[in-house]
Amino acid sequence: MRILSILIFCVLSLYINGQDFSSFDCPVRIDGNTLKYPFTGGFASPQLSEADFDGDGDMDLFVFDRGGFVTMRFLRERPGFSDAYVLDRSDKVEFPVIYNWALMRDFNHDGIADIFSNPTQGCSCVQLHEGYMDNGVLRYKLRPMKFEEDKPFDIIYTEIPGGGDTNIYVPFTDIPDVVDIDNDGDLDIISFEGSSGSFVYYYKNEQVERGLPQDTMLFTIEDFCFGKFKESGVNSSIFLSDDGSCASEFHDPDQIAPKHHAGSTIMAFDYDEDNDQDLLIGDLTNNNLVFLHNGGTPEDNLMTSQDPTFPSNNIIADMPVFLSSFWVDADADGLKDVVVSVNNFSSVQNVNNTWLYKNSGNPDNQFNLVQKDFLSEQTIDFGSFSYPAFADYNQDGLMDLFVASGGVYSTGRPEIRIYLFENKGSATTPEFELVDEDYIGFSAYSSTSRNPSLAFGDLDQDGDEDLLIGEEEGHLYYVENRAGEGETFSFGTPRYQYMDINVSQKSRPFIADLNQDGLNDIILGQKKTAGRDTLFGNVHFLPNIGTEGNPFFSADITQSPNIAVLGGMTTRAGLSTALAGSPAPFVYKYNGLWNFILGSESGFLKHYASDGEDLEAIFDEVDSDFGEVREGLQSAPALHDIDNDGYLEMVIGNLRGGLSFFNTDLLVDMVSADEVVIAPEEIRLFPNPSQSQIYLSRNRQSTNSLHYQIFDYNGRMVLRGKVTDNIDISGLESGVYMVRLTGDDLNMTRVISKI
Repeated sequence: MRILSILIFCVLSLYINGQDFSSFDCPVRIDGNTLKYPFTGGFASPQLSEADFDGDGDMDLFVFDRGGFVTMRFLRERPGFSDAYVLDRSDKVEFPVIYNWALMRDFNHDGIADIFSNPTQGCSCVQLHEGYMDNGVLRYKLRPMKFEEDKPFDIIYTEIPGGGDTNIYVPFTDIPDVVDIDNDGDLDIISFEGSSGSFVYYYKNEQVERGLPQDTMLFTIEDFCFGKFKESGVNSSIFLSDDGSCASEFHDPDQIAPKHHAGSTIMAFDYDEDNDQDLLIGDLTNNNLVFLHNGGTPEDNLMTSQDPTFPSNNIIADMPVFLSSFWVDADADGLKDVVVSVNNFSSVQNVNNTWLYKNSGNPDNQFNLVQKDFLSEQTIDFGSFSYPAFADYNQDGLMDLFVASGGVYSTGRPEIRIYLFENKGSATTPEFELVDEDYIGFSAYSSTSRNPSLAFGDLDQDGDEDLLIGEEEGHLYYVENRAGEGETFSFGTPRYQYMDINVSQKSRPFIADLNQDGLNDIILGQKKTAGRDTLFGNVHFLPNIGTEGNPFFSADITQSPNIAVLGGMTTRAGLSTALAGSPAPFVYKYNGLWNFILGSESGFLKHYASDGEDLEAIFDEVDSDFGEVREGLQSAPALHDIDNDGYLEMVIGNLRGGLSFFNTDLLVDMVSADEVVIAPEEIRLFPNPSQSQIYLSRNRQSTNSLHYQIFDYNGRMVLRGKVTDNIDISGLESGVYMVRLTGDDLNMTRVISKI
């Protein structure tokens, strides 16, 4: 028994790094429908391209979302629309870091899609990442078209008339197109220029003309006025040429000259199949798309007519504001369709924002709207800003999932909500169903607050969990649970501006007894505390200085016993206040250590730890980029061992309005030495010792499924999985191991020997 105690102590004393941050999947039902891929994180401003990721000859979909610079891939399983795809989060693809816009194109004709994109927020330029296979994994490497030491980025350059070169210009607000304009077999680029934002530049690829290898590109500026049209300097109006020269804008010379107009998207496609490229134009000031018909040739492009309400023969693409369009075969019928989205994720349409126009193949009625929620119909997406929290609302022993939402943008202020997903599965196989779309009627507070955040905990020490709600203006709501211990939650009326606590911007609460005095405290993330220029992106500690049944907190963040900067923790980027951090804390205890997982305004997660002995001390930074997950801006984590496998799973909310779900490598507290069952009672492992296979003898009929974890004498997890009839230990070295078995109604540990 002494040896066994030492073994268990070793296990409990270490963080086990035996699991990657893979996707966690479980059924989710909304309105009776089981979602095909519920945990995408939502869609704010998606951009779509085609690529064959799995090498089966069918085109899959690559989605880059400007709302947080998130990449996703959807594998096609069969012909059809949204439900014909599956979200693939496997490690078979490693995408590079991408900003603002991204288009997948095969520039070198090797059958692997490459990525044209923007390298950073401050560069109006184009970068190319070349795709290649590495031991079955699709990876990407930066492919510089020209690099000089005095240039900050490896970007694509173009020759300019008179000699020299300059970067291909694409405003980072815009989306260009990468397409073979002249039908010579190599990829060209078209984009609105930067001086006025009114003309389209045609960057011609000279790779074929100059006999260069297929894996190279060399650009020249072929046309400073592609199509000979001009977009207005003040709105979305487009002026066409009447004589084949570059069009000019008509305006009263006595009026102030048009200002620089920046913000356009462009999509090239051969609408009428006459071998030249027609255009769809989106504009920063326009709710629609403008179709431009190319009446010229691939060598002499001339836009001769326009339709400002595309498609005029069907339901017009109409969303506020700044639309983008993408040319993909969405349903695998051999005809490319048009998907319309928004190119601005701030205060614009944030649900039903992927309009799919199916290509009928009929020139007189070519594009027909079939749905406004392509892909997004199969995922959780509540609009903007999602903030999850776990709590067992009906006290059935299964953790349910709450999601606070910033709401759906419309003509007025968005309606905030709290959604409740009831866990209708089991202890090892969760299944969530949306059972309440406006929990506690919180939408009634939409005129008062924005972007709510959730924290459950027993503040009044009466045995049930109360609720704290943070919000954008920095205050807190307190909602008392009057149910009593073991009863289904029953909340009273939310009390706004609780205890006059105010951190000015983005209050993000969590409840835990951090100082171990028997009273639950408030751990509070914030963006910026009013009147304190040094307090931005920090975590505050507000100890409960009341009594049991009467919680009390001091509202002055900077005065003792409060701690203004708990543990030195922050998620701000350097000294910048633009992305001041807005940490969203999740706090849990493992093996005597307090652990803090912090979401951030930038989207990354941080992990800190402390033994709690000195809360004024600087905490250890365990991981500055926890899990290396990127699910969008304003990330908000919630963790729980939802499948009872001994590890915490993590659900993440973000500005895109959806949820993402991951496994983690964080252990929950395991059993103590006196809980280990040695006698062969309900479950027996045999033979023990064993050389290769361990078999299970079960006497408990109620245990339907079991998971196992095997730890060596150093506390390292060496095997894990789901138990069938046996456990294969043939790959283990000889020695003593501990086997932990978990099931729907079982949590026990055995010691085995491998010989």
